Amino acid sequence: KPSESAAQLKLATVLIQQRQPEKALLELDNYHSANPETAESTVLYGMAHGASGDIESAESFFHKALQLDGKSTDARLNLAKVSLQKNKLDQARAYLRDILSIDNKHIQAYYLLANIENRSGQREAALNVYQDLLSVDSRQLEALYMSGILQMDLGDMAAAEQVVTKLAATFPKQPASKRLKGMLLYRQGEFEKAVVPLQEALKTEQHPLSFFFLGLTYYSLQQYEQALSQFQKALDINANFDRARLLVAMTLLKQKRIDDAIIEVKRVLENNQNNAYARNILGSAYLATGNYDEGMEELSAATD
Repeated sequence: KPSESAAQLKLATVLIQQRQPEKALLELDNYHSANPETAESTVLYGMAHGASGDIESAESFFHKALQLDGKSTDARLNLAKVSLQKNKLDQARAYLRDILSIDNKHIQAYYLLANIENRSGQREAALNVYQDLLSVDSRQLEALYMSGILQMDLGDMAAAEQVVTKLAATFPKQPASKRLKGMLLYRQGEFEKAVVPLQEALKTEQHPLSFFFLGLTYYSLQQYEQALSQFQKALDINANFDRARLLVAMTLLKQKRIDDAIIEVKRVLENNQNNAYARNILGSAYLATGNYDEGMEELSAATD
């Protein structure tokens, strides 16, 4: 059935997901040769153009989809993503809030909005978004887990402890509750106790944050070789995990391996010249080698 229009749109969707936008556009052209434009097909045109790197055309198609269907949540979701790419955070927030006013069970909109707030440093706002999502669907593991992390960041350890308990009861086979418990114990200064749940979490999932917090725990216990090993394992999973690399550098400084520490910090600064923590550590390393001018220059840059 060459004229099966629903299959043509599904095929276009799959081709976009497979990063084959040219083939997706051909499929959409075939669809429109026999069918009128709809909000769904126009959104797919936009997604195909976006996948090919043509953001302006993508945005134009998403706006057109909204004209065809003023309540299209797919068009608004993609417009929010375009706004994010253009660093227009307020505009992205507006689109996502519009989606949630139309459909308060739109899971993806909640997660994207929470991510925007978190990246903007608005932890309380991010926490509120996750809690709104959990009021709609209490079994959203990621929302529950992230709410625990944010509660720790905001200093509400009792609320974070309740999240740990709920995670363990709702998802007993998932390592998230043990990871969060280890992180909580670390934040509370219970370093020796933190080791056990973090190690248990790693038996189920080799998660970079489990390695990272286990490394922090060993670092706080002054077990520097153990700490170095855990930070390196986190980097083996994600080479761009800058916080882990900076902790590698700090651990190397503790071991008086200053030249090695400088190499690690410079790797971070290659990606982000404005990383204040990296500048601070590099300044301390230079001072330790007697390079006072360079050290003060880096510390000044960190302060800026």
